[in-house]
Amino acid sequence: MGSIGPEPVLFGGDREITAKTQRKPRFLCVHGFRTSGAIMEKRVIGKWPRHVTSRLDLFFADAPFPAEGTSDVEGIFPPPYYEWFSVCSSFLLSLFLFYHR
Repeated sequence: MGSIGPEPVLFGGDREITAKTQRKPRFLCVHGFRTSGAIMEKRVIGKWPRHVTSRLDLFFADAPFPAEGTSDVEGIFPPPYYEWFSVCSSFLLSLFLFYHR
């Protein structure tokens, strides 16, 4: 009583949490093949309503490997582009030899 700020909010039981201490739900946003976190962020923030995105903590990650080939979004979105996995030719050769012995 008499305090300035958000009113307490009760969550099932006797636990009292103020709006100031509430955290937004956090989501890891994973982009597609040979794109990037920045590209996904532009697409999500541009398409989803502001009243939705403002209530979420969205983290847009880049894949660990630079894209080794052309991206389907070249000419639409600027590079860099990333891949979640990288297959080197020696790995492919070892798979071929393993299955054809």
